[in-house]
Amino acid sequence: MAVSNGEPRSPFDRLQGLLDQMWAENARLRTRFARTAAPRQPAARPLELDVADEDGVYVVTASVPGFKRDEVAVEVHENSLVIRAQHAGETAGASGRYLYRERHSGAFMRRIALPGVGPDSKVDASIEDGVLQVVISARREG
Repeated sequence: MAVSNGEPRSPFDRLQGLLDQMWAENARLRTRFARTAAPRQPAARPLELDVADEDGVYVVTASVPGFKRDEVAVEVHENSLVIRAQHAGETAGASGRYLYRERHSGAFMRRIALPGVGPDSKVDASIEDGVLQVVISARREG
């Protein structure tokens, strides 16, 4: 958009105008493709997690939406907790004369350093409503 007072526009004004156009086009395309996209499947992504140290017991809470209990593995190695999750699936359906089939899969792994954790640590893990909770006893020096 031109400046109406006749003053030349600075390069920053031109850059801002181009950025505004780019973001508007991006929003338009995202809206257009969102209407035609297939239903989203659970995405495999790095876990969002919380780690608390409660007097020698670590409590790790991780979001694992869309993953079933048998798709998540919890392992303890010297001074670390490893959480792995993997899933795969297929969606099929018919629409008029067309048949579509989509496949999805994903996997992730997180390693969390936890001092005092080892093979002799007691580990309890549970999943409920897409939330994994791992409780680990730690060896304390002293």
